[in-house]
Formats: sequence, structure tokens, C-alpha cells
Amino acid sequence: MQDDRKMQNSKICYYINDIIMKNLSKLLNIDLKSIRYLDDDLLENFIKEKNDKKLKNVLKNRSEFCIQFTDERGNNIFYEGKKAKSLLKKEEIDLDVNKNVDTIKGQIANSGKVTGRARILKSSSNVKDFKRGNIIVTGMTTPDFAPLIKKSVAIVTDEGGLTCHAAIISRELGKPCIIGTKIATKIIKTGDLIEVDASRGTVRIIK
Repeated sequence: MQDDRKMQNSKICYYINDIIMKNLSKLLNIDLKSIRYLDDDLLENFIKEKNDKKLKNVLKNRSEFCIQFTDERGNNIFYEGKKAKSLLKKEEIDLDVNKNVDTIKGQIANSGKVTGRARILKSSSNVKDFKRGNIIVTGMTTPDFAPLIKKSVAIVTDEGGLTCHAAIISRELGKPCIIGTKIATKIIKTGDLIEVDASRGTVRIIK
């Protein structure tokens, strides 16, 4: 059942990322990064208004910073920019991160210790310049990350628990993995030389 679930997830990721999103991107003349923030309500409004400038502006704002709420009726509501940050502040969710740190802690998913160049990934789509030996630093991984994970020497994620995708695949492939750091993608930059010590649950920025 676990193998079947992985296969179905892989198929879903393939059809959404490589077929539906790419076709929508060409049809609406919107870059692939922004099209991922399109929802059915926004698409419906665009079809009615035919205002592509407004649509592109909303998607651009969403790609920079947005939050999503689900109301009592199950409807998804998006907020962007200052309004989104203001709502989070009311909910007492702190967005400020101390970036003057060189060591980040997380949960050990698979032990090991390696050093390599960090590669920040928001998604696995259209990543053609990933170098063998890089360390993946991302919010969370999904089955479509598999080809990149095989090239990597370690995985570091912001989110996830011991049964998340990154934890499972790291154990299958024998890759050191630290999950649930919360802030890795906000502190580490692409190209940073980092040390992943998945025996202690720490990620250290060397330079």
C-alpha cells in the first residue's frame, strides 16, 4: 500500500506540475513560478474580467508573500503582502527570524555527517542546474524531488515529522537528513557551504 501511495503521489505531481501547470502557463502567458499560486476563484475572475495585468499582479504578490485561511464553509481565502503580515500579527505569529546565527537545530530523520554547498529549493520543477553533491534545503520534499535527492548528499527541511517524505526517502537512500528546522530556508542561502550533522541534529553554516 505504501508503494502504491508513492506511485499515485508521483503521478499526481507529474500531471499537476508537468502537464496542467505548464499548459496553464502557456495559455495565460504567465511564468511557471507565478502560476502555482493560481486558485479556482482567481481563475474564474480572470475568465470573467479578462484582465491579465490584474491577474499577474495578484500572482506576483502571492509569490512574494501570502497566507491562506479556510473559513467555516471550507472556502480558501488568500491574503498577500502587508495585509497578510498584519493578520498573522493579530494571530500572534512572529515572522521575524534572527538571521545572525550560524547553527540551526532540527529533528534527526536519518543520521550521518556531510559538508556541501546548499541549494535552496521552493519546488523541484525545472531545476536543471542541480549539482551532484549539493545539499537540498527546502520547506518540505515531495515524490517529484526524488531525482534531485539522489544527486544530493543530504536533506534539510523547514517542516515535517519522522513519517514525512524527506524522512522516509532519506532512510531508503541512506542520506543524512534533518527535518523540522522551521527556519533553514530563511537563514541558509544557495551556495553557502554548510555542515549537516544528522547525528546531533544540527546544520552549521561554514561560509
